[in-house]
Amino acid sequence: MNKKIIFIVILIVLLAPNFIFASDSTLLVGTWLNYQSELVMLNNGSGSWYSDIITWRIENNKLHITWKNGLYIYDYDLSGSRLSMIGISENDIGAGYVYTKMIEGIPDNSSFAGIWIGLESELVMLNDGSGSWYNDMITWRAEKNYLHITWRNELYTYNYSLSSSTLILVGISSNEKDKRYVYTKDFF
Repeated sequence: MNKKIIFIVILIVLLAPNFIFASDSTLLVGTWLNYQSELVMLNNGSGSWYSDIITWRIENNKLHITWKNGLYIYDYDLSGSRLSMIGISENDIGAGYVYTKMIEGIPDNSSFAGIWIGLESELVMLNDGSGSWYNDMITWRAEKNYLHITWRNELYTYNYSLSSSTLILVGISSNEKDKRYVYTKDFF
């Protein structure tokens, strides 16, 4: 009986890192956005970063990214839809990155509703699809992974990343191609 318990304990100790690896890997899969770049991590260990192909893996609780023929290693912290990375490899030591995960599907309007504060402007989004931007009236709607904002009689379309306190917009329409906005929700 004691041999069985010892065997089970040894088996758990040996397999636990694999379960942790699978869990971290699964949670990292997706599209991550910040104010200047997009990080895409696919479940097969490939993806893209700054529009270049990457491979990635978790090893010894570190995020390893092979990018532009170099290995970049990061301490990372994953908290809900927020990924923070600090470079620990020689070629990126001390570099810090913070990403917000792009939500799959369409959140309801209440997820967007509120006052969002950015460096250049304030974006007010109401549940009914109206609001204001740069002190002018807007209408907005979420569709698939896009946010459409009609402002000054022109339609602007963005990929978005949304968490409870951060909204990142990346322009995909010709009038805002690749323009990025980062907003923080104003909680009263």
